[in-house]
Amino acid sequence: MLSYEHIYHAGNHADILKHAVYTLILQHLKKKPAPFSVIDTHAGSGFYALTDERALKTAEAESGIQRLLSCLEDESFCKTYEKALELLKPYLDLCRQYKKSGLYAGSPEIARCQLRAGDELILTELHPQAVSSLKANMKGKPLICDESWKTSEREGFLKPHIHTRSGFELLSSMHPPKRGLVLVDPSYEELSDFDDTAQTLSLLNERWKGGILAVWYPITTSKELPCNRMKQTLISAMQSRAQEERVLDIQLTVRNPESLEGKAALYGSGMLIINFPYLLDTQAEKIMPMLSEALSPGQGSASIRRY
Repeated sequence: MLSYEHIYHAGNHADILKHAVYTLILQHLKKKPAPFSVIDTHAGSGFYALTDERALKTAEAESGIQRLLSCLEDESFCKTYEKALELLKPYLDLCRQYKKSGLYAGSPEIARCQLRAGDELILTELHPQAVSSLKANMKGKPLICDESWKTSEREGFLKPHIHTRSGFELLSSMHPPKRGLVLVDPSYEELSDFDDTAQTLSLLNERWKGGILAVWYPITTSKELPCNRMKQTLISAMQSRAQEERVLDIQLTVRNPESLEGKAALYGSGMLIINFPYLLDTQAEKIMPMLSEALSPGQGSASIRRY
């Protein structure tokens, strides 16, 4: 839906879950020297100004990334969750750096800051304003980057491929790379997004056996049925072809649904990972209690299921 603007929600609890898991997967892919591709089907603007009046209007970053970073100033908290914080160090370091400039990095910027010179980043976005901002934001140099960027081409930083088209169409038509990751995170304002995600990724998985497919999904009282239908379609498709557990479902809720005033309120979100990397499940078990404690102490919950 082209009316959706992510700036209203940048840096909220859903972004943190999505980007924390996303970073863990990227770190896994970087363990091997062979290059890989990342395809982001709903790229948005790349990064967001938390001082923008739209972000300030909802103030979701205050209970999201700002709350998480404030917890890192608590010595007791850091000692309790030392292993989790070590796993998320690349993501948290990036968040700290961007916050100094009043920004929050979206998934395109997170990938751009972590990919190596030989890797590939493919971004798709349909919203006219978002894609215009995305192209402008991807021209500048990232605020943080690892050592490999110093020897890369294109003025020292990786240049993503940006497409103004449907991410679902791109996935349906592309020739899958040898190694890589697809991140799918529509707004789900249109119920068709659930079916499009399920159908597109089920077909893509048949053509790309080793590809990692990461799906972000909302947890709301109003869209529970189509969301569960999407998840079950993807899980069933994998279970029919695999002898082992190949799907990981990670959920974070920050409020009790009974306390919500509006049926459409987002009180949590999840990440469904198809062909999840080795040890991602055990890493998730370490980071999720920390995220739950930081973002929703005594109110929410975290869960991890394997299929």
